[in-house]
Amino acid sequence: MKYLKKLAAISTLLMLSHFSQASLLSLPGDGNYAGAVTSDNGWTFNMGSDQVDFWTFSLAQDATMSFDVVSDIVFGLSLYSGTLFTDPGFNFSNFASFDGLFGESMNYAVGTDPFTPLSGNSLTDIFLTAGNYTLALGGNDVGFDFFGEYQYLMNVSTQSTPQVSEPKVALLMLVLAGLVSMRKRFYLTKR
Repeated sequence: MKYLKKLAAISTLLMLSHFSQASLLSLPGDGNYAGAVTSDNGWTFNMGSDQVDFWTFSLAQDATMSFDVVSDIVFGLSLYSGTLFTDPGFNFSNFASFDGLFGESMNYAVGTDPFTPLSGNSLTDIFLTAGNYTLALGGNDVGFDFFGEYQYLMNVSTQSTPQVSEPKVALLMLVLAGLVSMRKRFYLTKR
């Protein structure tokens, strides 16, 4: 029965896919990226479709990233661990984890404040481990939506985090042996 429900949902999605205007975009690296959304408050009210853009990217190693959006309206940003494959529709949440329509698990990592309209246009110095991510961004304005198209320019900067090598077991044992030796000397000199 579960299989039939999933099959029906996927079939419906495929039949109606030409109506979906979800912006699933690829973020290949640092630089400036342009986009547009059709609502000044789509992110605030957890709307999918073309009211929120979803940018997917992968990191081969740990990095510190910053995202800054410039636009005529205020944008909200949410960062998730995982790759989104299709418009999440009503499953989207701007401040919590959610599941996509194909079962992809989107784990909330960080974002701007969803409970305060006009709060921030950027996420700065976010440490991320190697993996796949999705950035959701859309209008977080006061809500006087006149059904226009709201252009934005997003600047993405990445700083690789150097890998720190793990201490060798032999070095750790040597340090512990030195501490034990110093402790014995300390107690012997006290007598």
